[in-house]
Amino acid sequence: MEYVNGRQECLREPGLYGGAVSTYINDQSFMPTANTTLPGVIVRYQYDHSAIVVNVTNRFFSKWGGGPLVRHAPGDVPPAYGNPSSYYQCNYPSKLTHAQIDNGTISYGTYPSFEASTGAHQIDVYGTPHTTYSFATQPSVPGISIYGQYANTVLFDKPAYNQQGRYIFVTMSNGCTVPSAQTSIYVYDPPGASMMVYPVPTDDKVTIQFADLEEKLIMEDMTYGGEGPSLPVSIEVFNGNNIKVADLSEEVIVRKNNKVSLAHLGKGTYYIKATFKDGFVETKRVIVN
Repeated sequence: MEYVNGRQECLREPGLYGGAVSTYINDQSFMPTANTTLPGVIVRYQYDHSAIVVNVTNRFFSKWGGGPLVRHAPGDVPPAYGNPSSYYQCNYPSKLTHAQIDNGTISYGTYPSFEASTGAHQIDVYGTPHTTYSFATQPSVPGISIYGQYANTVLFDKPAYNQQGRYIFVTMSNGCTVPSAQTSIYVYDPPGASMMVYPVPTDDKVTIQFADLEEKLIMEDMTYGGEGPSLPVSIEVFNGNNIKVADLSEEVIVRKNNKVSLAHLGKGTYYIKATFKDGFVETKRVIVN
């Protein structure tokens, strides 16, 4: 589109293939393609007209001179435009412009980062036009589990203390001739988090780890370094009705076993509550499948 006397007009091309439509083709922004049905593909007509393929079978979208923007069949254009003659696919990667968490905080730029507490969250991503998105986490790292994704939205559960944060990877594809682009969203804990429980969901065992908040150490297999972490004095499990269904204090704190089975509790959502000697309480949600 271009503006003529303050009004949107179609891209004018004085003479056959001689003007404005040629600009974004000659600068290599678009390359010839045989994929005539991919949304976002540019359609070049015989004369001074171009259109865009939309996500509706056998339909284009274009501006008819000083007239309206029209969704139409390929041949349903003013006769002066002629017929579709060639197709062009974009030649640049998708780019993430910004993202938003829980319909609130917005982060602009290619690599967003968000603070997220334990529980369910939603991140919406936004990028260049005609982009499709897919989401994944690093499989070997606990702390975030994706339970839903559609369009530009990913739904994830953050059940655990992450300390150094975790990443959600976003793969973006706009149907261009260049490969898909990937970026990452950094999700980190609010200050004061100290307990990690994973995996979530689980069929049987979960791992419970604690961190020394001063030394910033993650304690693997309950072996500690430095002056030692602030261990809890009790670890209890509650169901969704806030009824205590298990006490893990003996097994985790005394016996130093950080991998405990929850299978005997049955399927459902539970909350592991750690009470520390200074009175601080931290709760993590777990789901038993």
